Amino acid sequence: MKMIIKVFLCLLLMLHINFSYIDTTGAAVTNTNAEGQITEHEPNTRISNLKDMPKDKSGVWLWALLGVLVVAVGVAALASGSDSGGGGSDEGGVDTGSVGGSW
Repeated sequence: MKMIIKVFLCLLLMLHINFSYIDTTGAAVTNTNAEGQITEHEPNTRISNLKDMPKDKSGVWLWALLGVLVVAVGVAALASGSDSGGGGSDEGGVDTGSVGGSW
């Protein structure tokens, strides 16, 4: 029982010190009339005005050049891939040559 009385007296002492000696005016609002502090203005945005990008006609030349390049690669692949077939291979037409590559 003596322990409970000691705890209760310590709590009372802490509350007395808290409310009597600690100044709380720094936490209080100094100006309670906030009507004069409110301003009205148009909302500001961080986005600049969007403008249409100019249409550039260089894209047509690029696509035409890529088309010609694809056709040329296709023709070259067909021309190099044609085998005249005369070799006389014993393995039934299976080519077992070596392939090498490097970076």
